[in-house]
Amino acid sequence: AEGEESLRLLANAEAAYRQALTVYTNEAFPKDWARTQLILGNVYLDQGRAVPKPEAAPFFHNAITAYNEALSVYTKEAFPKDWASTYSNIGLVLRDQGTRAEGEESLRLLANAEAAYREALTVNTRDEIPKQWAITQTSLGNVIMDQGTRTSGEAGTKLLAQAAEAYRAALTVRTKEAFPEDCACTLNNLGNVLHAQGT
Repeated sequence: AEGEESLRLLANAEAAYRQALTVYTNEAFPKDWARTQLILGNVYLDQGRAVPKPEAAPFFHNAITAYNEALSVYTKEAFPKDWASTYSNIGLVLRDQGTRAEGEESLRLLANAEAAYREALTVNTRDEIPKQWAITQTSLGNVIMDQGTRTSGEAGTKLLAQAAEAYRAALTVRTKEAFPEDCACTLNNLGNVLHAQGT
């Protein structure tokens, strides 16, 4: 769906998840509560992406709040994969906010997104979960490239080099043979960052 219909459906989804949370309480059903908070955060993210830029901030704020609620149950020790997934989602929201913002605010949000992806990588390791590791490396590369293209001088050049490094790391798993479409997408991203370095 698009436009008003999309917003209507997303609002209805939000209402349904909020109703579910009246049963799935943190006290009675902590795992279901955390999962519903995570999904609710995803709905807020989609709402933020669907509205004009000036109206997006409250949705993004609500998404971060919902993800942080989920993290009160999804601890690194008890639910490491869910914890890492939630941090990746936080990275997504912060990147969306950062690319919509300007100046210092943009760079602050993008740096926070980078930190969230680096947290996720403490669980999503190449040895343990190579496919998820490669996805997270690609997301990390994206957000570092965003920082690099917004930063002038030597600092920007260093950031672009770090982005290229993240993409090259992802390509050690996202090979042409194993994951051809993912490989092509990551190669495009690498091409973009190399292009930015060359101009």
